[in-house]
Amino acid sequence: NEYIISLINYGDKTKEFALLMLFNWKGEKLLQKELEGRNWNLAQYREHGRKCTVLLNPVKGVWSKISQNLQMNLRKMPVKNLKYDFFYAFDLDKNFEKEIVLRKNQSLVITRNTFEDPVIVPLPDMDWSNTHISLCKNGEQPPELYVQGGNKKFFLHYAYNPLYPLAFTVKFIVFALFFLLLLGAFYLYAFIIGYQKVITELLKSPDRGILIMDAKGKIRYMNHAIIDQFHLGLTEFKGKPVREIFAPFPVIMDFLRELRYSRKPLKKEIAIKEKNVALKGEIYGLPLLSLLRIPLGFFVELNDYSRPLESDRLKSWSKTVQKMAHDIKAPLSSIAVNLMTLNLKLEESAPQAHQKIETELAMLLNEVARVKEKTVNFLKFTNLEELNFAWVNIRELIENTLTLFKSYAQKSIRFDTDFDPEIKQIYADEKQLQMALQAIIENAIDAMQAIGSIAVSVTRAEHADKGFDDFVEIDIADTGPGIPKEIIGKVFEPYFTTKKDGTGMGLAIAQKIIREHHGQMEIISTEQFSTVVKIILPVDYRKGNRVY
Repeated sequence: NEYIISLINYGDKTKEFALLMLFNWKGEKLLQKELEGRNWNLAQYREHGRKCTVLLNPVKGVWSKISQNLQMNLRKMPVKNLKYDFFYAFDLDKNFEKEIVLRKNQSLVITRNTFEDPVIVPLPDMDWSNTHISLCKNGEQPPELYVQGGNKKFFLHYAYNPLYPLAFTVKFIVFALFFLLLLGAFYLYAFIIGYQKVITELLKSPDRGILIMDAKGKIRYMNHAIIDQFHLGLTEFKGKPVREIFAPFPVIMDFLRELRYSRKPLKKEIAIKEKNVALKGEIYGLPLLSLLRIPLGFFVELNDYSRPLESDRLKSWSKTVQKMAHDIKAPLSSIAVNLMTLNLKLEESAPQAHQKIETELAMLLNEVARVKEKTVNFLKFTNLEELNFAWVNIRELIENTLTLFKSYAQKSIRFDTDFDPEIKQIYADEKQLQMALQAIIENAIDAMQAIGSIAVSVTRAEHADKGFDDFVEIDIADTGPGIPKEIIGKVFEPYFTTKKDGTGMGLAIAQKIIREHHGQMEIISTEQFSTVVKIILPVDYRKGNRVY
């Protein structure tokens, strides 16, 4: 029996619907069904020698096969906005089931006859108004789909992917592995950053001896604190075996040996009194292990409780200054950049206005640079910058420092200098030592109200209790009013000042710089007479010389 299936879409302002009708071969209507909405389409293809009729709606994205009595089961389609005027059915993978070929915009869509598992193949620049599609046989192999539109020709091979059923599992495993890898990377990053911060802070500490050696027992890093504690006087230590340096100290060697072989964190109380070394404290060792627990190196920290530590009050001030300096530094940089940008824009777009305010802009930039330099000084006070030691000509250093006060020397202040001819060079950081001397001289000028004289003398100082080692004494004396007894003990404290516009940081920074040079600084003052700042520095601290 042959039947005729007819589909008519209706629509007006009140209702949109479609009628699906079944006729016999004589044209007599047998059945009729009303469908909701419009945009319904019919398509037909052969399946196992029989015609299959399919009802589709591109707007709703549904489809169904239609039986002889117009029975249907509407199901969702995985791809919407298909063009159903372009409808083919071929057995592309020789599994005796037809695949449906449709069009979506500038792409060809191949699906199973259930409209599942669509494959979208872009075919750019195709002339879809004049398209020819056919199947090319390929012997025992699956056939190829031939598509031609205008002057464009494509051959498509469609085959079943045996791994497709595992696609969801594979995706889940890949996602899980990626998540675990990301999580592991995060924890590794946090671990490394934590380690780095801890070690960085420890390396900065001048009171703790830090030693880092590799897995073979060779030194990778050693700070000045440990060099001073053992009076090593080393300039080059990197790559040397620890046994070569610490052989005279059996307690240290036993600890390092145990740390290397146990590969576990160790902590011990130690006391050493030999080879001119006297210390009592705690030594701590930590193995630096890889993921397979293979040692990459060893971190050793030595706390000498017999050494004088900074007071809690000074540490508190240091932290306050550090935070303050960081809070100021960032906006200062932004202000400087914006001022320079404004200067350039005015120069380009309004040269006449720029000429009028050029002087003011330059002054603003200079003031910002000056405040920024003060901030850097604060950071130096909190030990955020390492010293750059080199041999410095002490006479040239002091004369260059006094040159900074040339304007005072030409008017109301007289500078006198006296240098010991035997003292020529010291091992120091020239820039920071000049900063300390500059701060002391500025204080003296302020105290004298810029009227009077300042004398600077440099002499050799030999200490009998330190084996007559070489030291340099720098005395800076002024003719100011002196310092009252009740405040002389506070002048080195950060932020302490008697001046209206003072920061209270000059002498604090100067003292810290002198201490970091392994020297000592003190003030001798007589009220209504004068003040003398006495600085004692080792000529070469690497020989084990230090004042404190």
